[in-house]
Amino acid sequence: MKPPVFEYERPPNLRAALDALSKHGGKAKLLAGGHSLIPLLNLRLFKGRNFGIGVFVNVLMGFALFGTVYLLPQYLGQVQRYNAEQIGNVLAWTGLPQLLLIPLVPLLMTRVDARYIGALGLGLVFYVVQLVTEREAMRTEPGQELDNG
Repeated sequence: MKPPVFEYERPPNLRAALDALSKHGGKAKLLAGGHSLIPLLNLRLFKGRNFGIGVFVNVLMGFALFGTVYLLPQYLGQVQRYNAEQIGNVLAWTGLPQLLLIPLVPLLMTRVDARYIGALGLGLVFYVVQLVTEREAMRTEPGQELDNG
């Protein structure tokens, strides 16, 4: 939201601030320290469909990355009692499809709309994470020791 045109005063002391308030009557407003007079982001950008969808998809991808890079290893280590090597073996299955499909993306982009490719990729990331999580949750009960053999 962009502010309307206004007059800005910075009084040096309390008496000058009270004088400025009484001079402008009910139209005067106080700004606490630390407020920016010009917003950093123009929220009207979200009215554009493409921008809004792009931000939404990036937020979803951020959740997916946070889940796979931080939360899933924490879960496997603390709840399932995996060691670092076992966690690495599980997470390799989330990265292997990406490694195999990345060389095909430029060829695919010449034939298919990039939005569909992005949606398919995001869907595959969520699907693979779901499969890995379910597989590991069924493997052992919480607190049960793993057979390292």
